[in-house]
Amino acid sequence: MKKIILSLGLIATLMMGVACQPESVDADALKSERLSANADLTGTWKFKHFDDKAESPYEVTLEFKGQADENGKLMLSGRSSVNHYFAAYQADASKHKLNVADLGSTRMGGSPEAMQFEQRYFELLKNAASYQLKNAGQTLVITTGGDSPQSLYFERSK
Repeated sequence: MKKIILSLGLIATLMMGVACQPESVDADALKSERLSANADLTGTWKFKHFDDKAESPYEVTLEFKGQADENGKLMLSGRSSVNHYFAAYQADASKHKLNVADLGSTRMGGSPEAMQFEQRYFELLKNAASYQLKNAGQTLVITTGGDSPQSLYFERSK
């Protein structure tokens, strides 16, 4: 009788494991699909200019991480004119859509010009709506939404 109960328990445990496995495979497949759709953005970008085409006097970078964090979010980070910054993002490569959320930064102070530049940069990045890759993937243009869209231009660094 003990052998029958143990056998039934073992069978039930195995069936539960099999029943749960497709969900984890599906979740892994979705995560992998989401990450591969954003592979074209992955890497480090150097900010070049705003729409006015005046070269940036600051060494500003933007890095799209290729892996999700422990919460399953895709992250970006970089260095602006004064502070380091970070945010979560979502991108849809097929529609060239980009959404940046929860932008945060260190809180160091700088010259009024550098702080004004940084404020504009952060504001445009937070309002990103779409992106385009040009020059065989070496130039990234992030454009805001709204009635008067503005753009940020980057050059691939790594």
